[in-house]
Amino acid sequence: MVPDIILVAFIGVSIGFIGGYAGIGGAPFVVFLLTAVLAFSQHEAQGTVLAMMLGPMSVLAVKNSWVLIKPMLIPILICICTYAVTSFVGSLVAYMFISAELQCIFGFVLIVVGSIYATLFVEKYIKRKKIFEMNSFSISIVGILVGFFGGMFGIGAGILLVPIFTSFFGLEQNVARAMSLTILLPPVSLGAVVKYGLMEGDINWTVAAILLISYIVLNGLGASFGDKQNPDSLKRILGILLVLSGIMSIYVASHIA
Repeated sequence: MVPDIILVAFIGVSIGFIGGYAGIGGAPFVVFLLTAVLAFSQHEAQGTVLAMMLGPMSVLAVKNSWVLIKPMLIPILICICTYAVTSFVGSLVAYMFISAELQCIFGFVLIVVGSIYATLFVEKYIKRKKIFEMNSFSISIVGILVGFFGGMFGIGAGILLVPIFTSFFGLEQNVARAMSLTILLPPVSLGAVVKYGLMEGDINWTVAAILLISYIVLNGLGASFGDKQNPDSLKRILGILLVLSGIMSIYVASHIA
């Protein structure tokens, strides 16, 4: 039990740094590691990560980026509210699949999103044009979509928020990262946690607590480093890590099925 606790804490501090660095919360990597390293089922891994996200995971990163966040508070609040509502709907869809099937879908999603990041697809073809104005309607749609996605795959959906904000709304990378981390700061996954935990019993609360505490330790430091890095280099690194995680998720799932 002690070695497992140490391993969980190590996962927390490592992903905390990466999440702050990339502005995605780091949840996709935590889900992957819980299934690949600690043999959690996909549903249990997702539920445990969603429970972890009830706490203020990105509080230090948000504090460090407050200057960028303050002018965007209204769209952030709208996105938080819509996200919280649809996360429960996404969790209902997750239970339409058995664990191995869900893990394969999760892996495929990571490969697709990771490939977009690693190849700088958005920068090369969309070229960060301001396609939509950021208003109440458009930001509500973003919240609805990423909330559903987050609830279905047990993640904060920051991997979608950052490219959406930079590609379709024309925001700078650092502003998009700061907004993503702020949107994921409140307990937006509460609806999904009700399904995974209270209705299905697929949450390891002890692991969730250890992950939360250890994650917070290095999240702020990661955000500080991320602010100083070239956005394209950051995206390539993130994309490669996501693709590798996706491939391994599918491999693990295929050996379970």
